[in-house]
Parts: sequence; C-alpha cells; structure tokens
Amino acid sequence: MGNPLSLEFMVACEIYGSQPIGINDLLTTMHTKTGKSRGEVTHAIHVANNFAILKMDASENGIVFTTPAEAVPLIEPLYEKYWKQWLKI
Repeated sequence: MGNPLSLEFMVACEIYGSQPIGINDLLTTMHTKTGKSRGEVTHAIHVANNFAILKMDASENGIVFTTPAEAVPLIEPLYEKYWKQWLKI
C-alpha cells in the first residue's frame, strides 16, 4: 500500500522527523524512501516552502531544513499517523 500523503507532505514529515537536515541528505533520503527523482523532490521542497510548512536556513554546511513552529500542529499528526507507520511497512 502506498503512502496517501502528497510528496510535499512526505518531505515535510521527513524534515519534521529528521530536523535539522541538509539539502543533500534530504534529497537522497527522499529518493531512497519514495523512489522520486531529485528533481521531483526539489519541486516538492519549493512548494512546501511556499506554503510555509518547512523552513530553509543557510548554515556553514549549506542549506538546512527545519519545521517552523507554526507548521508543527499540521505536520506532527501526519508524521505520526502516516509517515512513521508507512516506514514500518
């Protein structure tokens, strides 16, 4: 059974569970977990950023992602109900 979440929410859930996470780690992890290309994941990151369900920051190691406090009430239940359970399959 596939995950019912859109790729944008999958990205947001992965960031929530792994934060902070760097861009290269996020792209690699999402490709491994979903089979989506780096281009598809990059597009999903941009969409999620536009909707403020992830936060991008620059660090000495490049771009890192976290979950903004405002998005936690939306992302946390999705992470618990869908993302964690889907990864167990």
